This record gives sequence, C-alpha cells and structure tokens, in this order.
Amino acid sequence: MTKINTLLFSTFFLFLCACDEDDKPAPVSQTNPSIYILNEGPFSAGSGSISQFDLTSKTVHKDVFFNRNGFPIGSILNDFELIGNQYYIVSNLSAKVEVASVFDWNSTATISGFKSPRALADLGNNRIGVSDWGTNKMYVLSSTGNNIIDSVSTGSGPERISVVNDYVLVMNTGGFGLDSTLTVLNRSDLSLNRTITVGDVPNSVAVTSSSVWVLCSGFADWMDPSNDSEGRLVELNLNTLEIIQTVSIPLSIGHPADLIYNSNNSSLYFLSNTYGGSIYTCSISNPSNFQKVKSGGYYSLDWDPIRSNIIAGNPLSFAEPGWVVRLNANNTPIDSIEVGLIPTDYIFR
Repeated sequence: MTKINTLLFSTFFLFLCACDEDDKPAPVSQTNPSIYILNEGPFSAGSGSISQFDLTSKTVHKDVFFNRNGFPIGSILNDFELIGNQYYIVSNLSAKVEVASVFDWNSTATISGFKSPRALADLGNNRIGVSDWGTNKMYVLSSTGNNIIDSVSTGSGPERISVVNDYVLVMNTGGFGLDSTLTVLNRSDLSLNRTITVGDVPNSVAVTSSSVWVLCSGFADWMDPSNDSEGRLVELNLNTLEIIQTVSIPLSIGHPADLIYNSNNSSLYFLSNTYGGSIYTCSISNPSNFQKVKSGGYYSLDWDPIRSNIIAGNPLSFAEPGWVVRLNANNTPIDSIEVGLIPTDYIFR
C-alpha cells in the first residue's frame, strides 16, 4: 500500500511540474515582420505593456512581456530599444531598465541604480546610455554584463539620446524646470565636447544625409500662458554640429514634439503638442512652411525605415486602450489597430 501511494504521489508531482511548464505561454512568432509598440501605462499606478503587431497575420498580441514572464515590466514605460539580441526597456517610475531576449521575450536581467530614467541609446562598444532626470546624468551600461559601469553629467532634465557620427547628443529638457541645451559628448570616451544652446526644451532629433535637425518644444507655463516661448527647428551641420539655421514654430501650432524624417519626400514631421496634437510636416528645403497632415490628439510619432511608413499613437482618454495608425510615405492611411494604454514608442522588425 505504501509503495502504491508513493508511486501515485511521484506521478502526481511530475504531472504538476509538466503542467506548470505547459501553462507557460509559448512565445509568439518573432520571425514575422512586426511592429512592437511600447505602451506607457497609467500615470498613477499599474504597469505599462508591449504590444506586437504581426504584419503577416495582421494580428495584435497584447502584453507579450507579461504573457511570457508572468510579471509586469514596470510603471511608466518611456523608451525601449533593440540592441544586439536583447530588448532594453526603460521603466521611469519603477526606476529600472528591464532586459528581455529578442528570441522569445524571456526576461534576462533587471538593471537598477537609477532615480528617474527616461531614455536610452546604443553608444557602441557594448555600451548603452540611459538618461536620468533625477540625477541630471547619463548612466552607461554594459550590454554584456547588463550593469551600470559609469555615468556622465548632463544638463537639466536629460531626455532623448542621439548618436551622430562621432558624437553623442543628449537633449536637456529641463525636467520640471527649464533647459535649452544639448550636451555633446565624444563618442569614443564620452568626454564633454561642448554644450550647444538650441532653444527651450529640445526634445527630439532627425538626421538627414547632410544635417542634424533638432526640435525644441518651447517653454509652456501652465499657470500663465503669456510666458510661453515658441518652439524651434534648429539645423546643425552633420559633421561639425555648427548651427546652420533656426526656424521658429508659432505658438498657434503649439509646443511641438517627436521630430521624424521622411526620406521618401525629404520632409520633417512632428506633433503639434507634447501631450497630444496633430501631425505637421515641412520640407527640409523650406522648413518654415508648415502644413497639417492629420488632425488629432496624437501622443507619439515615428518613422518605419523598413516599410517607409509613418506611425502615430493616439492615447484617446489616457485611461483606455490606445490606437496606432499607419500612414504611407505619401500621408495616406494604411490601417489602424488597438494596442495598450498610451502608445509611446516603437521598434520595427
């Protein structure tokens, strides 16, 4: 009787183990052409998510990270990048960078030691830069050890990081204050090269074959709009980073954000407002001639270099699933899909 009970228990234990493994969802296809959407998540509590739009099956897989790992990524997701064979995801409120495998979204590391991380970029030589509002620094991560190995001082409220030739450009937005500069680092050793004053609240960069374009949203005084300053487009020389021209963006358009470059028609695109706006464009040959492409309350804008498409995220009420719309290079809508809460960034594969 004892032998039978022992055998039954052993069999039941093995069955439970097999069920636990089988219950773990199989990863969705990572070989089909796809767009990955980073959903910021609620401002107060809860977690952000990642949606996968499979372009072959036209299927949206929601929360691929949670479905694979069984735990949420973190609160307020600001940025993510595919670097080597790993995804790096910035969780601002959780003060961490989550790392996942490109092959199946399995979590491979959690990097802490930040105060208020915002954005990241591949610096080359197995280094990743992460900007941090809380410390006014860019932390340097090792992509082999997935740990912090160094830090560099920046301006106030460092946000997006752009690598241009031998330079690393950090956009200083001011955080909860005001800044109007780019911190320029030498890419080789991350020493300070110079600080460039471009305009209030620089927030994004677009690189063409001959220039670097910087978009500044201008200062927004929520208490007294009469103190607002205009946005700017600033063109820099691609090789020297010297300022070529500065173009004002009138307050009648708004406080612009999310600059991208459409290489098919040699035009720049941006959103009219930081927290939801319409899509505007201008030619790089005539950058002061602004034209509205699509009205709406879009929160994010990006360029798909693989399929030459524009993608824009609409958070709707900021409290319900958002939508993303795709436009072709001629600004004609292709499709739109429901994703997670507050779509804010994109990876194209």
